[in-house]
Amino acid sequence: NREIDEQRAARKQQDRLADLAVLEFQKAKAAREAAQEAEIERKRTEKEKEVARLRAQQERARDIQADKDALRAKREQERREREWREKEKFEALKKKQTEEEMRLAREWQIKNKEQHLAVEAARERAEFERVLKAQLTQAEKERNEELQRVSKRHRFADDLRDQIVRHEKQKVEERAAFFDEGVRLDEQARLRRIRLDEIKTQKLNELRRAGVPEKYCADIERKINADTGTTTTTNAPAVH
Repeated sequence: NREIDEQRAARKQQDRLADLAVLEFQKAKAAREAAQEAEIERKRTEKEKEVARLRAQQERARDIQADKDALRAKREQERREREWREKEKFEALKKKQTEEEMRLAREWQIKNKEQHLAVEAARERAEFERVLKAQLTQAEKERNEELQRVSKRHRFADDLRDQIVRHEKQKVEERAAFFDEGVRLDEQARLRRIRLDEIKTQKLNELRRAGVPEKYCADIERKINADTGTTTTTNAPAVH
């Protein structure tokens, strides 16, 4: 019986050792599986972290590129705005210079016209005096030589009238072609006509003082006024 008990005890011990071996195997297997799962989880986590890192890196790269693009666009806009301001400044300066040149040119033109007008007026007066003096001399000669010849007196009046009319019309046409000062020139022309009327009156009075009959003086005055468009007082008393 002892031997049987020992055998039974030995079998129990073997069974217990076998159970322990199975348990250890299962524990080792479970540990290996857990380690594998942990490794898989670690790799998955690392992969997710790497993906997240790469994604963040790409986002940062995109942000940096976007910032660079925005900065480049801003600088380009600022450059265009500077160019536009410089262009506007240049155009404004150019316009101001052009206006100044035009103003100076107008001032010079007005001054030149005024000087020319003064010279022309003096020339007109001198020419009128010369022509009128020559005609008056001729009239005096005709009066002394051919007092009774009406035709010659008429020719004298006609010549004097025609020369004055042609002279006045020529000067008016020249002034109209050269000046466009309008009202100011018209006023100066009016003053010159008044002066011409005064000179005509003076010269007619000289004819009267020289003894030319009044009817011939009136006839001369009428013909001159008819063609020059002026009005001279015919009843002005003769100056003695």
